[in-house]
Formats: sequence, structure tokens, C-alpha cells
Amino acid sequence: MMELKKSFVNKLELLKRSRFLPTDVLLKFYFSVILPSIKYGLILWGSCCNSNLINSIERLHCRAARIIFNLPKDMPSIDVLKINKWRTLKLDYKLEVFKLFYKANNVFYQSLWLVVFL
Repeated sequence: MMELKKSFVNKLELLKRSRFLPTDVLLKFYFSVILPSIKYGLILWGSCCNSNLINSIERLHCRAARIIFNLPKDMPSIDVLKINKWRTLKLDYKLEVFKLFYKANNVFYQSLWLVVFL
């Protein structure tokens, strides 16, 4: 988890050095390159690490919004996310867990249906 945090910090430094680019380009870069690399394996690392590390990753997510939209550093993270209509990584984790259970449930009932009707 610490490696993930360090990687995220390095990627945000790249984002910070690219602030001369238009906001839409920075957004596209963040959501198509940086964030997927952070969210990869979210279902695993989100469930096994302590809340301090998850909170620090969440703060880095908010830092990305501050960089992209040139928001003040002292603006509360919750306000940053609300203004930009971004989901928290904790919510993304919960959604991933629900998706996993939904898929597992469907596979179970499809298998059960095949056993009953074949």
C-alpha cells in the first residue's frame, strides 16, 4: 500500500508539472491514465489496509482535483469533491464490492438453473 501511495504521489507530480495544459486535457489524463493505475486492485487493497492509508490515498485524489482545477490548498477535501462532482475512492471501493457480489450471485444462480433444468 505504501508503494501505491508513493506511485500516486509521483504521478501527481507529473500532473502538477503539466498544469500549463488545458483543464480538459488534464482531466482526461487523470481519469484515463493516473486514476485507473491507482484503482487497479482496489477490491483487494481497499479491504486489507488500515484506514489511515486509505485516507491518505483519498487526500491525494483530492490533491489531483486541486491541481487540475487550480483550487486553493486549504479548501476542505469534501468541498473539492463536491465542486467537481467526483466520487470518493471509498465509494468506488464499495461499488466494486457490490459489483463483485452481483457477479458472483448471478454466476451462482445461472449454475443452479443449469443443474435444475438439465
